[in-house]
Amino acid sequence: MRFIQNPFLVALLAFILFISGLRAIGFVGPDEARYADVARGMLLSGDYVTPRLFGEPWFEKPPLYYWAASQLFRISMNEQTARLPSAIAAIVFLLVWFRFARARFGETVALLATIFLASSLGWIGFARAAAMDMLFAATIDLALLLLALWLWERKPLRLYGFYIFLGLATLAKGPLAVVLAGLVFLGYVATFRDWAALRTLLLSPALAVFFAVAGPWYALCYAVNGAPFVEEFILEHNLARLVSAAALGHGQPAWFYIPVLIAGLFPWSPLLLLPLGEMVHAARGIFFGMMEQMKQFNKPLDDYIGIYNSPVWPNDGIQLPTELGEAIYSSKRMFIRYVNGEGIETERWITPKQVMGLSDYIYLQAHCHLRNGERNFRLDRILEVKIEGEHIRLHRK
Repeated sequence: MRFIQNPFLVALLAFILFISGLRAIGFVGPDEARYADVARGMLLSGDYVTPRLFGEPWFEKPPLYYWAASQLFRISMNEQTARLPSAIAAIVFLLVWFRFARARFGETVALLATIFLASSLGWIGFARAAAMDMLFAATIDLALLLLALWLWERKPLRLYGFYIFLGLATLAKGPLAVVLAGLVFLGYVATFRDWAALRTLLLSPALAVFFAVAGPWYALCYAVNGAPFVEEFILEHNLARLVSAAALGHGQPAWFYIPVLIAGLFPWSPLLLLPLGEMVHAARGIFFGMMEQMKQFNKPLDDYIGIYNSPVWPNDGIQLPTELGEAIYSSKRMFIRYVNGEGIETERWITPKQVMGLSDYIYLQAHCHLRNGERNFRLDRILEVKIEGEHIRLHRK
């Protein structure tokens, strides 16, 4: 594994995959040529506010790609420099992604995840294109990584970083960035009922950073161009496309993105089947857990609190005590004695959130007060549990 992480080997692979041969073929399709010409026009005119195609205002996309490509055109004006912004964005994100995944999931998982992403057809293709897509993917993904870290750690700097990259993503592709990030965040809030996080996100002074990054261009472009900017960029290319892509000639059937996803993940497309196995495994666990609880119908109602969050998992032979289900249901703090994969034993206070199946193991997802962040604890490695003076243990059936 250390050999694969050698900096010289990483640099060589990045050059081969994303930079070499960028000038080997001319611009593909009409979009690459248009975007490169808009960037060229910005450099020659010195007007970095209004995108222009053939000298006329052209508001199809916001300016982040144009700004980056126009500055690279100072070196040389050709296909390679037109495509370099995408290549650089792809490489930078992969480096950050590896560090993020290594900190959360370990070195092996991080390395495999980075290799899978870097070698997938879609990532390589967009990284070698003179277009906004890779800049948008990198900035919105960096924003979401920082959002996840903030939700786990609640460190204010993470939130500032989230808003910085959300602002850049809004300059890369438009208000779509805010919509996507908002949907992801609302999904988290609905799942974990963390309404306090929603208030903090919307009322934090960090929100001003987003407007400081994304706001000036929108304000200046409107001031210079007026109603045509609003009508073409905001209403036509954002709101109308959001409501109906067919309005702009991009209408596709509902199944359109299935083959796109399969092709984009090639040669790792078969991995799409793995979540199906996880879903079947989880469904079986929940079903058998409910059957086990139904057999004990003569117990008091309080014994069933947390039935969904604390099922019996027959395949693993682990039955969760009722007290653990109650702790999850009421968000009680728990004291646990835990041994990690290296055999190191620790004692810590946690606030449990849910029980979930990952691969071949069952995990307790909780906020760890020792590490001040969200952690997953394998149930078979929890040696002892204490809940508000009560003493319980996880037991094999």
